[in-house]
Amino acid sequence: MTMAQRKAQRAELLGGMVASGGVTVQFGPDAAAAAQGIEWLTNGAGVVLGWPDPNGPWYVRLDLAKVDGRAQVVGLHIQSYVEGVDEHDQPLRVPGPHGLAEVTHAVVRDIRMGQIAESGRRLLSMAETAKALIGTSDPAVRERITQQLLELTNRGTPRKRRPPADDNVLAQIADLYQEAIAAGGVLGRKPAKYVEDKLRQAGLEIDGPAVRKLVARARSRGLLAPTTPRRPG
Repeated sequence: MTMAQRKAQRAELLGGMVASGGVTVQFGPDAAAAAQGIEWLTNGAGVVLGWPDPNGPWYVRLDLAKVDGRAQVVGLHIQSYVEGVDEHDQPLRVPGPHGLAEVTHAVVRDIRMGQIAESGRRLLSMAETAKALIGTSDPAVRERITQQLLELTNRGTPRKRRPPADDNVLAQIADLYQEAIAAGGVLGRKPAKYVEDKLRQAGLEIDGPAVRKLVARARSRGLLAPTTPRRPG
């Protein structure tokens, strides 16, 4: 069986429906009644985010609705193009700055849904707040809404978080530890404190006990020599 035949077989097993111009899906009364109870927060276009940064290469379109009283992402579409209209107001899809690209398993796996959902909710709040600002002429209300908009757009300086302790990080820890040992003196007697100070200088909030755990992990990976027992007396 060829690759094309295997793909066709998988598509047949998955089933589904191909929608195109002029195709309308008709639902029964039960489905229509259930739909009436949904509070949609996005209508049609949804919220579009550039991923992993505003210039793509991916654009993630989110549909949000109220679920259990909270804005939740209930639909997601990944694309490498931007949708708009041409000079005649006709729908147009334009490739992003990086061009068209295939949506692969690796792309889907790397999507950070928590971060994307939070950004989507934030953008939705900003859009609704801006809409309310335009729709009122009351100075007091406008001042309050303007303050809300400023708070939404002022993200501040994010705190640098501790990176995951993969092999690269542990190697860095080991290098700093050995650097302190080689220096001797006070640094050589307290190499873990030297590592902690260096990491803090790099903007990483990490305390002494956590550093000692990382040093132990580096040692268990063979990046540092085993400790030698102290002689009695």
